[in-house]
Amino acid sequence: MSTEPQATTTSGGDEPRPLLAVGRDELHLSSDGTAVARGTIPVTNTGNATLDGAVVVRVGREWLRAEPAMLRLAPGEKREVEVQADPATLEPGYTLGELGISSGGGTATVAVRLAIGARRNWGVFIGAIAASVAVTVAVGVLLSGVKLPASPPSPTAAAGKDVSAPPNGRTARGQQPLSTVPAFDRAAALSAIRRATLDSDRYWRAALTQPSLAQLGTVKTGADLALVSGEARDLLSSGDRWRITTRRPAIADVSVADDGQSGTCDLVKTEDRALYTPGQAAPLDRSSAVYHLHYHLVHQAGRWLVDEVTVVALQPLASAPALPLVQDVARQVLPVVMHVETISGDGPDVGTGIVIRSSSTSSDIITNDHVVHGYQTVRVRRWVGHSYQAAVSVSRIWEDQADDLAVLRINQGRLPVAVWGDSDALQPGQQVVAIGYGEDLVGGPGIAPGVVSSVLRTVPGDDSGATYIGHNATINPGNSGGPLVDMSGRVVGINTLTLDGTQGLFFAIPSSRAARVAVGYIGSNG
Repeated sequence: MSTEPQATTTSGGDEPRPLLAVGRDELHLSSDGTAVARGTIPVTNTGNATLDGAVVVRVGREWLRAEPAMLRLAPGEKREVEVQADPATLEPGYTLGELGISSGGGTATVAVRLAIGARRNWGVFIGAIAASVAVTVAVGVLLSGVKLPASPPSPTAAAGKDVSAPPNGRTARGQQPLSTVPAFDRAAALSAIRRATLDSDRYWRAALTQPSLAQLGTVKTGADLALVSGEARDLLSSGDRWRITTRRPAIADVSVADDGQSGTCDLVKTEDRALYTPGQAAPLDRSSAVYHLHYHLVHQAGRWLVDEVTVVALQPLASAPALPLVQDVARQVLPVVMHVETISGDGPDVGTGIVIRSSSTSSDIITNDHVVHGYQTVRVRRWVGHSYQAAVSVSRIWEDQADDLAVLRINQGRLPVAVWGDSDALQPGQQVVAIGYGEDLVGGPGIAPGVVSSVLRTVPGDDSGATYIGHNATINPGNSGGPLVDMSGRVVGINTLTLDGTQGLFFAIPSSRAARVAVGYIGSNG
């Protein structure tokens, strides 16, 4: 019987899941007199689903190198992971750290002990271990064909980090703060953070438009480096290419922590994005929006590197002339509307979804979280002409229960993609159209015209203060997650609920909120 320390996981029920185990409970990093301290630790997937992601290692405020950088472990498979560190960048003595496999999904944890000889004279590692500390191994798990537990769009939160920490909170829990803070040039640090943020945005754009991993490590680290590198690898594999045009990038705010080891920067930019696939002249996916991004940076080996980019706000800029008739709107929008079927022990249930991104190999669909939460099986299909196409199983789910939104991924590409509208520009009395699979009636999705009654509607009894678009375009059970569109066919809301015992009081999540949540899940942004 194995005595390896094993992970616990946040996944529930009897769903297939990966489970990380380490071959020993202690990781030693030592130097042989060269400029690199090295240590290896065996890891095993003792679960019953594949573990797949980028290997990330952090000790204190430093992100360390791991080989292999990407790891895929089948059930029962065992691999050695080598961790490499420059002792000159580490504080002497013992410190907390994190080693993980990050894919932006759920998390599993396993405890090991870490001992690091951080002597700055490159000497041989101290042989005697005087003390040891507990280390959390955060492992982002990719469950093929299985719904992941909820995770917010922030990469920091998805990786299991304490988002309530102070701005310089890259010090692991339990580590004692330094008694003195070294002096540093604050003005120079702020200037360097600005430059590093703009460089990160520029190199990110280059990595996706001419897919390459060559320069990313000079501007990014940690989870953000893993995220962008994964996207670039997917593009290299599929042959797809982004065409990204950035206009008016502007630094909105910049700060540095009191210890000079971490900082933040807010960047606002207007960006046009189009995804092209081999053999097609027209883009599969196109968007135009103003992005407000929050960058977190760490000072590592004398450089400022971005380790997290969060979408603070997103304002779609798509514009199009109004269509004259509701049937014209329906004809334009119907190809992006999906029938979402969920199956559990109580039988099937139905909701609606919207295709919001598609490449040559996969597509992403947004819906309400209450449509898919807790269900064992989720499938989607499209109504084309007068019949349904074959159903496709969902391979991955991101859930945001607070906003009642979920993003579903399917391994089917080249689908029509919806265009986000600007819900902030809506006016009471403006004409809208609701589309969805109300009551799952025979004959495909239903079309219901109406008008906006309020753009600041709140739900009675909901203390969160969230506002919704109020309208009277009829929705019923099954419409949840479906689009509310303006007369140009742009998605301005996600239909989500109605009030029992009322007529004509329907609620939709504004597109400004839905788009921000979705963009935070399905890709990098700078």
